[in-house]
Amino acid sequence: MVEIRVLGPVEVWRDDHQVPLVRKQQRLIVGILALELDRVVSTDALVEHLWGEQAPERARAVLQSRISELRSKLGARDGSSADVVLAGRGDGYRLTAPASQVDAELFRQIVSGGAGRPDEAVRESLRHALSLWRGPVLGNELETPAATSLIHRLEAERLAAYEALFEAELRLGLHQRIADEILDLAGHHPTRERLVEQAMTALRAVGRSSEALRLYEQCRRILDDDLGTSPTSALRELHLAILRDDRDTASPPENAQPGTPPAAPAAPPSPEYTPQNLPPDIAYFTGRETAMAALADGLLGGHGNAPPVVVVIGPAGVGKTALSVRAAHALSQRFPDGQLFANLHGFDTERPVDPTEVLGRFLRLLGVTGSAVPATLDERVDLYRSLLSRRRVIVVLDNASVGEQVMPLIPAGPDCAVIVNGRNPIAAVMAARTIRLNVMEAAEAKQLLRATAGDGRVSAEADSAVKLVRRCGGLPLAIRIAAALLVAKPHWTVAKLVERLDDEQTRLDRFSYGDLDVRGSIGLSYRGLSRDAQRLINHFGDLEVPDIPVWLGAALLDTGLDTAEEAFEELIDAQLFDHASNGITGPRFKMHNLVRLVAREHCQAAETTRARWEARARARGAYLSLAEVAFRAVHGSDLLRVSSEADRWPVADEVRTAARTDPLGWFEQERVNVEQMVQLAAAEGTSADCWDLACAFSPLYPMRHHADGWEHLLAKALERTRRAGDIRGQAAVLCRTAELDGYRHEYDSSLKHLLHSAALFERAGDRYGRATATALAGSTARMLGRLGDAARRFASALPDLVEGGDFGGAAYTLRNMAQLALQEGDLAEADALFDQALAFCHRVPEARRSLAQVLFWQGMLRIDQERYPEAEAAFAEVRAMTTALGDLPGQAQAVRGLGLLRQRQGHYGEARRLLHQALEMARQPYASIIEISIKREVALLNTASGHHARRDGAGSAAGG
Repeated sequence: MVEIRVLGPVEVWRDDHQVPLVRKQQRLIVGILALELDRVVSTDALVEHLWGEQAPERARAVLQSRISELRSKLGARDGSSADVVLAGRGDGYRLTAPASQVDAELFRQIVSGGAGRPDEAVRESLRHALSLWRGPVLGNELETPAATSLIHRLEAERLAAYEALFEAELRLGLHQRIADEILDLAGHHPTRERLVEQAMTALRAVGRSSEALRLYEQCRRILDDDLGTSPTSALRELHLAILRDDRDTASPPENAQPGTPPAAPAAPPSPEYTPQNLPPDIAYFTGRETAMAALADGLLGGHGNAPPVVVVIGPAGVGKTALSVRAAHALSQRFPDGQLFANLHGFDTERPVDPTEVLGRFLRLLGVTGSAVPATLDERVDLYRSLLSRRRVIVVLDNASVGEQVMPLIPAGPDCAVIVNGRNPIAAVMAARTIRLNVMEAAEAKQLLRATAGDGRVSAEADSAVKLVRRCGGLPLAIRIAAALLVAKPHWTVAKLVERLDDEQTRLDRFSYGDLDVRGSIGLSYRGLSRDAQRLINHFGDLEVPDIPVWLGAALLDTGLDTAEEAFEELIDAQLFDHASNGITGPRFKMHNLVRLVAREHCQAAETTRARWEARARARGAYLSLAEVAFRAVHGSDLLRVSSEADRWPVADEVRTAARTDPLGWFEQERVNVEQMVQLAAAEGTSADCWDLACAFSPLYPMRHHADGWEHLLAKALERTRRAGDIRGQAAVLCRTAELDGYRHEYDSSLKHLLHSAALFERAGDRYGRATATALAGSTARMLGRLGDAARRFASALPDLVEGGDFGGAAYTLRNMAQLALQEGDLAEADALFDQALAFCHRVPEARRSLAQVLFWQGMLRIDQERYPEAEAAFAEVRAMTTALGDLPGQAQAVRGLGLLRQRQGHYGEARRLLHQALEMARQPYASIIEISIKREVALLNTASGHHARRDGAGSAAGG
């Protein structure tokens, strides 16, 4: 039996086994047709639902392809599975299935079946119906405007079911049991007045009238602001009844015994009353001298007729509250009329504090008692500001999230001062000064550890203390927890605590002590995020790369740059992401290591295994797409490059243009991320994912002198292809491994790998791949001095390269054949071959590196032909091209050629200067053939004794 589930992420199950729907379009098509069960949905409507205004040109063809895939997955070739049929009807499609096998229809059946039954039976059936919901309809994956009514209709039915359920449960007297559940739902849907009325009724019955009043105020404001209307008369009457409950001070308390006298009338506020509700000052407060000075300056400087307001922002656990409280205590003598403190819980979605409640508490602290505390927000603001108008009071508002939460709490008197701290940039709302608090530097962090854990203990294990601070990431909250653990465990060494924190899987568990908890603190910032922002940080944590550009975020979200950028901005505002740098393709972002661990946990809990895999696959596909752009920008084509059918993710054109403009600069910025992508692909991706990405990036490594990362990259890819039995993939990786061998002058190993590669390509039936390996083997044989073998291999490879359309590869082969002729002294043959190589270069748009290599060696030929002006022009052109490209070895070659030209012309001083300059440019971790050649040429020049020193033709010609 097939079941289709759409009340949450789309799932198809057959006989208790989930049917994999890897493509998002597959899931959405099933979901849309299931929501329109037994009704024909036109092709145009499906296209509109899937793509909106961004439908591709071949949208109908793509749709037909996905329908065909779904028919195969649902059952037989005709799309039927006994009772589930996906069939074409005219210009559309219809899904037919029993209602009991589609959860949305089953939900409707159960809801309608409970109508008119006793309350207990209604309660049982509606609870069962609502338990079918696993999340938002279609997992929130359908986001086109056309889908809005389709989704909202079902969401409205869910809310109506909840209202019917709560009506029955209230009649059954279950107020206490459902109060929290109904309050949460009403808080998310404050315009559902029936739901709000039910919530207020339940809260009133269990003695939580203040929460009922806040909910009513939220509902009233939204109805007024968004809809221009007022609450229903029933809701208004309930509100007044609750107010009468609270204001009737002459009435005895709810549990008072008969004969209890009425409460005394409220006393007027006392002008002598001095509120002091600051939390205790933080013991062992260290560091933050600059921030403390800036805070004092902002609070005590002249501000005209307005009270000074300073906003302290920063990520969770960075010490904003500690700094604010320390500053308020330090300045208390400057504000002798009182110090007020309120935790607004702005990042706790379960209990953010309404300013009405805070003002009630502040007014009572200021001496206002009983019924003298006004009921409405506006009245409380007026009284609060009047009381503080001639006083010098400092107000600390902790954990504020939005300006609307803070503004009513700002006094009007210019002699007051306000410190607001939070994680969002809310200062602009109040035109306030901002102090941004970041994690501590290493020295400051160690000072805090020493002060809280004990100087002797930290000094005795100085190296371990440095490691401990590093595990804490400079986060003061984490450092205080670590110190508390050390104090509580005197038998632990610092090294033992470091060892316990080494395991990332349990590190967050260790960073908890008493009411100090890193996970919980960071989690508060996380809860208020939109779904896109949550998905972005989840997948970034799961990806484990050091930083992330916007285009990679777009790939993780499977969306456009604009939507991704909005999610990034939200995470920046929440202090969960930091700006890392401005890269070639735009800004790059990073997050604290402990935030990453929290994000990874959330990803494992909130995202399905399939969603996580798909996000990582899109990330790999995006890198593969841009790697090809960078490779072609350097070489002008897929020169000697074998590729796979691995999926490419369509990166935005503006990003591709940026990578194309500076391919090697882009490679430098992405290199570490790419190595992580290859490692992930080796662990979980397909063999093609892994080897294609590694091989696309591999030729860029020697151009920037990165040998170690190069070796690791190829080793991972080769291991993955061997594990998969992927012959063609092994052959491709062996080609790149041979290039690494050549970079290290291990030419025998290089030739061995290339011969093995050619044989594997032969087995795979890939003539182009075999020609690629053969051409590279010819170059290696030339380096080994096996000139006849090299010539035969070049001649064998050239026809297949040309037939395969690899004109860049053909130019490479002809250039090597010309170098052979140059080594053998056949200048005419070399000249003809160089011309042929140039002709192929010109057939490849922007073949800059290939062209530069041919021009360099043609310049060397011109020296031997004594055509010096042409040689100089060639070297100058090579230098300009390689400098623009960022090709360090190419730049060294150009300067080397100019040095050899000056030597041949008898300008030995200038030749020596240029060759030394080339030598410096050529230096890298492994002495390259260029570096070795230049050293030999410098030695020859130094021993020339003023005579015209002809270079050793064979030695020079071997240099590239």
